Amino acid sequence: MGSDRLPFRSRTFRFASHFLHWSGLLALARPFVNAARLRLDRTGRPAFPFVRWRKTRNAQILIYHRVNDDGDPYFRGIPTVEFERQMAYVSSRFHVLALSDLVSRLREGALPDNSIAVTLDDGYRDNYINAFPVLQRHSVPATIFLATSAIGSARQLWHDDVFSAFRETVEPTLEPFGPARIGGPLATVADRLRVQQEVLAYIRILSETKRAEVVTRLRDALRVGPPREAPGLMLSWDEVRAMHRAGVHFGSHSATHPIMSRVDPYQARHEVVESKRKIEEELGVVVDGFAYPNGARTDFRAESKGLLREAGYAYAVTTIPGPNEPEADVFELRRATPWDEDIFAFGVRLLYNKLGA
Repeated sequence: MGSDRLPFRSRTFRFASHFLHWSGLLALARPFVNAARLRLDRTGRPAFPFVRWRKTRNAQILIYHRVNDDGDPYFRGIPTVEFERQMAYVSSRFHVLALSDLVSRLREGALPDNSIAVTLDDGYRDNYINAFPVLQRHSVPATIFLATSAIGSARQLWHDDVFSAFRETVEPTLEPFGPARIGGPLATVADRLRVQQEVLAYIRILSETKRAEVVTRLRDALRVGPPREAPGLMLSWDEVRAMHRAGVHFGSHSATHPIMSRVDPYQARHEVVESKRKIEEELGVVVDGFAYPNGARTDFRAESKGLLREAGYAYAVTTIPGPNEPEADVFELRRATPWDEDIFAFGVRLLYNKLGA
């Protein structure tokens, strides 16, 4: 989610994005960005002489989760009309590849200019209802990474138990809990989102067992009852098979969506092996891609990569933003989340991300 280092939602930035588009400067800048990359210092700031020239082409990978018109602030999805605009934009201006094809060409140093891939994580049912028709209309070969324990069931993933707790509570305050004494007023949506973000940051660093205990305590504190089922939230295997037959690719997002750096080796191995086995059993194809849950740099280790290689995966993707060069570690591929509500800002974001900032 680190793509927001520029003020992408400011009026000034939106005005500049429209100017760059309508003036034609955005199109003129594309060849330069394909050939250049920002030079950064150790702190990540631009450093003189600011640009270094590329010797090879690179590729971008987009990451989405939910595609719907619910307007849910607790787990924001991209509205369907915006998703359609973005897919129309990339399909008309980029060389859109299936992710496995992009990885193969990356390894071979045979990427076309402006290569990009589209991915979605978790396996929400709105991917089938809303995203799938859009992908078909624009001939975009997407990859969906499934958290398999919830697919074909009414179970919620652990983060959905957190989101639903803050969405449903009528408590005016969350009393402080945990070592960091997380809590505060819940009078407004903004208040709830602030506390929710702090709670999620705390829960992500916990072990599997401790995480389940804290989620239950949170829901008790917010008086919304224990974690419960949510029929229709996640994809069914019939829906997965229907998309697979139409050309959508599938990879593993683990079985239960744990933070891979926080589980013991036995659990980590189970997560990567069982999720791969389940998808292969349901679809009759070899699964070669994995998406680290949450996917920040601290959410996986060198041992995680070793487990994936042993299990037969060919690549893995993160949520670390930026372009992917041919020399990239294919078990640490970068992806960016396009939050923009303005299509021209979206286009400038893609150009900026490609610079490697």
